[in-house]
Amino acid sequence: MEEGEIIRLAKYCDEKLSFSMMAIRPEYRYQSLPLCVIDAVFSMNVKYKGVQNVIKRYCGYFHPKENREYEDYPPREEQESIETLIENYDKKRIEKICTCLAGYCKPVNPVIFNLFHILSE
Repeated sequence: MEEGEIIRLAKYCDEKLSFSMMAIRPEYRYQSLPLCVIDAVFSMNVKYKGVQNVIKRYCGYFHPKENREYEDYPPREEQESIETLIENYDKKRIEKICTCLAGYCKPVNPVIFNLFHILSE
């Protein structure tokens, strides 16, 4: 595609599509970075509904706020830190927590388990 075609396409989309009326999905408004990390890790080879369930379980278990109300990021003190995520996954609780978040009582996916094990070291 040439630059002129791209510009025409962008202009057409801007005129014809109502981007301002589009709803922003909750996963684009996570309150803090750890929820983005969990989303990315648990998104591997699963249906996204399962990832949403993991986020809800994590928030229910550790009580961080799930989504921010506005587009702007909240002040740092209102966000859960990566350090807190790592503390939550210390070596003594990692398998139990991964199992709880995954929502089943069978061995946790080794990739997920190893990632959080590495984070906790």
